[in-house]
Amino acid sequence: MTHSALPDNWEELMADYVLGNLTPPEAEQFKQLIDTHPEVAAEVTQLQEVLHLIPYAIAQQPPAHLRDRLLSQAQAPNETSRLTRSRRSPVRWIGMVSTAAAVLVAVLLGADNYRLRQELADTRQVTQALKQPDTFIETLTGDDNAAGRVIVDSNQQHLVIVVQNLPALPPGQTYRLWAIADQTVNFWGQFETDANGTAIANLTIPAPQSNLSNIELRITVESVAAPPTPQGPVVLQSSL
Repeated sequence: MTHSALPDNWEELMADYVLGNLTPPEAEQFKQLIDTHPEVAAEVTQLQEVLHLIPYAIAQQPPAHLRDRLLSQAQAPNETSRLTRSRRSPVRWIGMVSTAAAVLVAVLLGADNYRLRQELADTRQVTQALKQPDTFIETLTGDDNAAGRVIVDSNQQHLVIVVQNLPALPPGQTYRLWAIADQTVNFWGQFETDANGTAIANLTIPAPQSNLSNIELRITVESVAAPPTPQGPVVLQSSL
């Protein structure tokens, strides 16, 4: 069976499909691409998983009628028409995460200016990382529904780590990220989670790795005064 060729703007359509911005006919047409192109289906799944890990940390739920109205507005289609990768494959993606809905919700729910600025900064960190070609994304898992993603840019100079369900640590302790390759442990940075157990951190990689596909990532609990070697318990890790 011969599959139809992908349209030139299929990545843009994919982004709008995941965000719910396509009209019903457009969405139905894109579903046909998903059904006939396994690589598109894999990219869509990847994008959906990444979006589910971006926490906006809104302090309280809005009333039901307001929540429904906000969701309806945020998902309303545009008036004009216009990614799981295999676990170790690079992901190509155009920028798709819209901050407009997050701003609207935050303002209407009475979020203070600091929280609003922080949500915008967090969203932009993830967006910028995902815009880059050959972005590397790794999934981390742990106990008690703890989960995370590490997103490494194509130059291996910066990464964004997104985690959820990791409890906030007491003063003097921190979470540290380690990259292990060929029995060598590399310190990739540290971060803290908020009261909801979530974090989005932008870290600088000390030294590029020769082959990201062969690394194992771990997150441990450490003393802030500890040397850059893992000593504490592992709370999140990838699987080779």
